[in-house]
Amino acid sequence: MAHDVSRSAYDARVSKHWSGVQAQQGRLLSDDDWNEAQAIDADDTRRTRAQVIGAAGSPDNGFKVAAPRITANKIDFDLLPGTMYVGGHRVTLDQTEAFTLQRDWLQQPPSERPDTGGAERIDAVYLEVWQQPVTAVEDTELTEVALGGPDTSVRLRTMRRVRVLPNVGTESCSAAWAAVRARLGPLSEDNELTSGATLRVGFVPNAGSGDNLCSPSAQNGYLGAENQAIRVEVGAGGNKLLWSYDNASPLYRVRVSTQAGVQTVRFLQPPKDEAHWPLAQQTVELLPWSAVLPNGEKVAETHGGFLAKVAASYDPDARTITTTPPVPAAFGATWQSRSDATTLSTVQDSFFYLRVWNRGGDTASVSEIPFTAGTPVPLTGTGLTVTLSGGPLRPGDFWIIAARPESPARVVPWRLEAGLPAEGPRRFYAPLGIVHWRPGGGHTTVDCRDTFVPLTKDRGCCITVSPAINWQHRLDSIAGANDVCVCFQPGDYETDRTIEFRNKHVRLHGDGGGSRITGRGVETVIRFVDCTSVDVSDLSVRADTPAPSQGPGARPNLGGAITTRNCERVSVTRVTARCASGPVTAAAAISLHTTFGGEQAVRSTARVNGCDLVAGANQVGLQVVNYGRTTLIDNTVRVDAAENGKFAVHWLQDEQFLRRFRRTLLYNYGLLGEDTGGQQPKPGWSPISVGGVKVWIVTHPNLRDPWQTVANWRRLPGRRRDYLAMGDFLNDMAESLLRGIGVVGVHTSPAFRTFIVQLFAGATAATGVRMVAARGIVVGGTVAHDVRISGNTVRDVVQGIHVGVSARRKRNPGRDAPVSDTAGRVVISHNVVHIALMPESVTERHGVFVGNSTSLLIDGNLVTCEKIGTAGRLHIEGIRVYGFYGPSALIARNHLSGFSVGIRTAAINNATAGQSSLWRVSDNIAVGSSMSVDRRLRDGEATFVDPAGNKP
Repeated sequence: MAHDVSRSAYDARVSKHWSGVQAQQGRLLSDDDWNEAQAIDADDTRRTRAQVIGAAGSPDNGFKVAAPRITANKIDFDLLPGTMYVGGHRVTLDQTEAFTLQRDWLQQPPSERPDTGGAERIDAVYLEVWQQPVTAVEDTELTEVALGGPDTSVRLRTMRRVRVLPNVGTESCSAAWAAVRARLGPLSEDNELTSGATLRVGFVPNAGSGDNLCSPSAQNGYLGAENQAIRVEVGAGGNKLLWSYDNASPLYRVRVSTQAGVQTVRFLQPPKDEAHWPLAQQTVELLPWSAVLPNGEKVAETHGGFLAKVAASYDPDARTITTTPPVPAAFGATWQSRSDATTLSTVQDSFFYLRVWNRGGDTASVSEIPFTAGTPVPLTGTGLTVTLSGGPLRPGDFWIIAARPESPARVVPWRLEAGLPAEGPRRFYAPLGIVHWRPGGGHTTVDCRDTFVPLTKDRGCCITVSPAINWQHRLDSIAGANDVCVCFQPGDYETDRTIEFRNKHVRLHGDGGGSRITGRGVETVIRFVDCTSVDVSDLSVRADTPAPSQGPGARPNLGGAITTRNCERVSVTRVTARCASGPVTAAAAISLHTTFGGEQAVRSTARVNGCDLVAGANQVGLQVVNYGRTTLIDNTVRVDAAENGKFAVHWLQDEQFLRRFRRTLLYNYGLLGEDTGGQQPKPGWSPISVGGVKVWIVTHPNLRDPWQTVANWRRLPGRRRDYLAMGDFLNDMAESLLRGIGVVGVHTSPAFRTFIVQLFAGATAATGVRMVAARGIVVGGTVAHDVRISGNTVRDVVQGIHVGVSARRKRNPGRDAPVSDTAGRVVISHNVVHIALMPESVTERHGVFVGNSTSLLIDGNLVTCEKIGTAGRLHIEGIRVYGFYGPSALIARNHLSGFSVGIRTAAINNATAGQSSLWRVSDNIAVGSSMSVDRRLRDGEATFVDPAGNKP
């Protein structure tokens, strides 16, 4: 309800950064000083809560929707007791309250309880919060009877109402809340309902002649003789307004009765003096009850009451007035249909509140004055005009204009003269839940409230960080702690340096793909060093830069987007990790590495489960080095589609890449000497002449003829005409063509230029070339006692799964000598591996490789090979098991396709250990292979490997 104030100058939305109000000696303290001090403190508290808690949140079950029910097709449900913060305002429900019996909504109309009609429907439930003054007229307990009658201050009350938006058609909280927001209109970050509507105060122009000194014309501005707070409020429909002196604050309890056909409005509280008696033709507004207080007193609705004109002025003896039109019989009686109506009041004892819209001498204007947006409306008799603009203009929006005779041409707030948004009411909203109504019962609810744990309660063991805070500083602050747990809230985290943890026990987790950590300009985004245990889960980590090439053998241990170094127990679960592409192998998506020895190496464990690993071109998906127990289950290793068909031109500046990539132009070559008898080598070879020497080359079909042209651009240096000299000449020419994109010196080859441009542009269909990863899953080092690799999918790599340990030792230590670089139990089962073999794939290549092991099972894998372009001539094996075999080795039920040889089993200890061992290769199929099983050794054959039931 409006209250009697001298002015309202403080606007929290356009703050002057006041932090408080201080009195001065000998000065008068006004009501505005007190009110502004309270408003500054209250707004500071509200903003603090909103920034700490968020736009809405609950520490308990406050306002949780429960127990949905339908009676005669009318919906109802319970609201559980507790607290809810909305826009920084705290609202509390002391006990369970039914939706239809809200104590802050005594006049809830039936339209707010929509009929289901017996049909299925999904409704969104939300909370509305605002503040309004409560006067001593409404709560008579505020009156200090010792003062003999006059009231004192009013109280601000936080009001709340739970509303329903029917038929949102979704059980998604975010989608339902979006539907609510669409209904309400724009909301701020604090969930405050906003509007572009403004009110501008102007002044009625001086129409007098100004030439009569005895009767001077009135000056422009406020014409009143007393200080006033003029209230302007938007009325029904948003296209009418009301205005009044005294901030429309005079409020009385009244009772409407009809006797002998005459309706009268009787004042239960008389006006305080004759000046406040309602006079004929004044506008009055009857307001119904809004809420019930714990002491039984009733709070008035703030707007939307019944407007009437006073037909007969106030009769001080009878304490009555009559109004026109008369008050409808059903007005304000909605509360009487509530099931708890008898606890609120009786019909005989019920009453209304009457509010006087005092416009001084203006009694001719209608109660609600129509207006057109952008057009000034005079406030008759005041000398002021008001112009309402923008929108939406909502009923109940109000402004308070402080007008003073001492400064008639200036009103407060000053911003009113330029256009000021409505002072109130400020309404805030929050989602509560969703109710799914079903015919015949079985209704369900979804809790859509944001909740939080109070600081003093058990909050778990994790530090929570978010992109909105200085999260890197927060992590730095715990660098010295022994045990660390960090939760990354959803959002994008960017860092230009490696985040390093050197704690004993570290756990990082987030919201899966919603918690995205990106390293800008770094190869390793998160690194763990010398930790006892590391647990990383539900994060997305991406490195956008590979380390620069350092030459062959310079980087024995690759860095990963996630990297561990000498951490004893490592678990990585449900993580998406990605490393950047590069010209040579320099990085991995995940790299786990130790240098442990002895017992520490044996007990070390590495587990990677359910991860999506995106390897950059020429890089590695997952590398595990020197762990006693390695478990890799249900992971995916792949190359991003955007990276698959392109590479950076500047890679050609890398000598390693250039030497390898020149095979896209020249895959192979050979001399045709007299000893060949003039016969052409294998199909696909093309003849060219280099310095008079006939050379056979293997190249892309589009380049066969152009090769002879470019070979004539240079003279063959020196007198050598042997195989090596031809190779140096042709390879150098291929490198020059790549560097110059088909241009060498003054010469240009359109065919080579087109082909190379297509390479750079990623035209895979035309060139048969695309970017692939170097290796999928690698397990290595000097220790691997227990290796389990199962259920993984690896695509677009040159080497699929590689398990091999190595150490310095004699090549053939003899039968009785220990083999120090032998893995223990190795199980590789039920994986899907797709090899993409490129023409430039000169390194070792295979689908699955296992080196020395004491016990081996390779079972139920699907391994396929795609040979791209001229790579069709490359030799590749689906499964290669090489080295020292233990007593048991079983390779069974694998499906291989597209390989030169299906399975190669090179048991180099065949002679010494084969007779006492069980080595079996059975029930495998190698589609398209020349051999299903190859047992050949460097000298002889692994005769103790037993092949059975295999098919090529």
